[in-house]
Amino acid sequence: MFSQKKSISARIIFTVVFAAFLILGIYSVLTMHIYYKNEMKELREKAEMKVAELKAAIAIPLWYYDKYQIGKILESAMIDPEVKGITLESDHGKYSVKKNADSKSYVNGEPIIDNNTIIVTNPVSYSDEKLGTITLFLTREIRRIELFKSIFYFAVSILVMGTILALTLYFIFSKMVIDPLKKLEAYSLLVSGGEIEDNSLDNYQFYGEMESLRYSFKKMLIQIKLKYDELQQEVKRFRDSEQRFRIPLDTIPDFIWLKNDKGIYLACNKAFEKFTGLDEKNIIGKTNYEIFPQEMSDFFKNYDQEVLEKRKPTRVEQKISFNEDVEGRLLDITKVPVFDADKELIGVLSTAKDISEKKQEEQEREKLSEQINQMQKIESIGRLAGGVAHDFNNMLGVILGHAELVLDRFDKSDPSCEHIREIIKAAERSADITKQLLAFARKQTILPRVISLNTAVEGMFKMLKRFIGEDINLDLRTAENIWNVKIDPSQLDQILANLCVNARDSISGTGSVIIETANKKITKSYAEYNPEAFQGDFVRLSVIDTGCGINKNLMAYIFEPFYTTKEQGKGTGLGLSTVYGIVKQNNGFISVYSESGTGTVFKVYLPRHQGEDNEPEALGKDDKITGGSEAILLVEDEPSILDIVKKSLEIFGYKVIESLSPEEAIEKVKQAEQKIDLVITDVIMPDMNGSEMLDLINEIRPGIRHLFMSGYTSDIIAHRGVLDPGRQLIQKPFSNKDLAIKVREILDREL
Repeated sequence: MFSQKKSISARIIFTVVFAAFLILGIYSVLTMHIYYKNEMKELREKAEMKVAELKAAIAIPLWYYDKYQIGKILESAMIDPEVKGITLESDHGKYSVKKNADSKSYVNGEPIIDNNTIIVTNPVSYSDEKLGTITLFLTREIRRIELFKSIFYFAVSILVMGTILALTLYFIFSKMVIDPLKKLEAYSLLVSGGEIEDNSLDNYQFYGEMESLRYSFKKMLIQIKLKYDELQQEVKRFRDSEQRFRIPLDTIPDFIWLKNDKGIYLACNKAFEKFTGLDEKNIIGKTNYEIFPQEMSDFFKNYDQEVLEKRKPTRVEQKISFNEDVEGRLLDITKVPVFDADKELIGVLSTAKDISEKKQEEQEREKLSEQINQMQKIESIGRLAGGVAHDFNNMLGVILGHAELVLDRFDKSDPSCEHIREIIKAAERSADITKQLLAFARKQTILPRVISLNTAVEGMFKMLKRFIGEDINLDLRTAENIWNVKIDPSQLDQILANLCVNARDSISGTGSVIIETANKKITKSYAEYNPEAFQGDFVRLSVIDTGCGINKNLMAYIFEPFYTTKEQGKGTGLGLSTVYGIVKQNNGFISVYSESGTGTVFKVYLPRHQGEDNEPEALGKDDKITGGSEAILLVEDEPSILDIVKKSLEIFGYKVIESLSPEEAIEKVKQAEQKIDLVITDVIMPDMNGSEMLDLINEIRPGIRHLFMSGYTSDIIAHRGVLDPGRQLIQKPFSNKDLAIKVREILDREL
């Protein structure tokens, strides 16, 4: 856009006027300077001439020292306005006159000398005899004032002449140059606004070169119109092409960016903008170091350089933290060299896929797979342990029964009794081991009760404190308003005892163990990442120690039976496996967090119980052993067990009808003339189980009492180890005393 201030015509006018004023100014200054020099020269010549006249006129009066005549001569000299003062010195004294303040009269005295004073001194002589000295003082001020007046009038005339010249030039240039240029300027504004078809220039008169300029301008516009139309078509095609390219490019969730061989960004997609937090316009034209931190920029630069040097695609996975992303993102980055039509390397095209979630999912899948495999492994071990415990319990029952029978035949003072008691102790310890195996395998029989976890833990706290010793501080932290749980109290005792023993053994020297209770809601998201957990309300029992911790490599094996990190002879390896089995049997789950040297946290989650406890009360035990004369039908497919149980019952006075199979037992019931008061039967037998046999016997003789014997529970008489209502069970192996007490309890109970 043209402006009057910056137009060529205005500049020409300004230049001419300025040059004219400059020349006139220089001429004026030089003229005034020469005039001033001449005036000052003339003034000095005047002073010398006047001194010469005074010297000649005053010589005779001074010879005769005619004071009157001398005064007249000096008075006549003082009439000249430029004479400032006169001093006459002779042997007769010094005589001085000066102009008065009004510059129109004179008084005696020496004049004041300043920079504007011209001083001329000459000796006065007569007849070759020096009579004195005369000094004339002339002022430049009068001529200076006249000179300034002349300069002022001259400057005014120069200004008037310059103004007239400027107006004349402006008028000429306005008609010949400025007005045509304004028309061209206005027309160019229309053209810049898109009005290419306007013909306003054709109705205006141009002169000389301006007419040629108008014609060239119109011809140029015609060519611009043609090129403009072509360019519009190209722009439309380019926009359509770019739109087709940008839509999929910005839709792709992967980061895409293009840099030249100097590392300067040329393009990027929306995903890359979001990653950097910058718009594309703020990215293009910059390098890595203007966008990313130093360390990340060095990585990208080295990676780009590797691609440029090798001239082939490369791929790498890199964790990058940017734009306040503290955790960082794992990117799968691919870089490809870009070549032009002449096969010249011109840049690097990069793509990056965020694989953080994918990697996390893979890790979670691997973790879940490991946990599932471990669970399946533990389940398999549990099934094996349950089977082994069943058969082992049968053998232990035989050992215990025969040992007790032998012990009863010896006198208590007999030395052999001590050996038999040791056999019984060994069998009982072995029975404890099988009980732990059954707990791990979830095959043990339980009688759950609705209890408060706080009450149960507080009741056992004193015993636990003595159990772990004085060097270890035991702290109990119970939550308020704790929910109820339904569990066999003896199982809860086992959990606490085993976890506290495990904590105690992990502490070397002094330390602390903390027992905590709390209510806990398990969310769906937590359950999804823990295959053993499930959504719902739970009561959490935590045991926290400050011991040596558990190595991560050993964490997968801690719940396996007989696995232990303790020294030989200091543990069976069944403590944690027992806890695991009890928790699973009660529909709970357990979690562990530990690191070497930082202690361990075991968290047991038991389901919240809602509702009343409708389970029947357990039979109370009576340590007093009494027998009886009732008839008992004993059914056992294992001859050795059948024999020892029969002998044990007969010792206490009972009449025993023995049977090796359910079919034989049913026939004996049918044929028996006497009343059968109690049926004692094994649970698992060939062809028919004990429960089915009992149902058939009840059809023959309704209301008959029963007692099941088993090495482990089964769904035949219990559901998930919880004894069915009305069922009575004695767990193998059992002692003769336990059997006698159990039989008596059942026979004495009212139907």
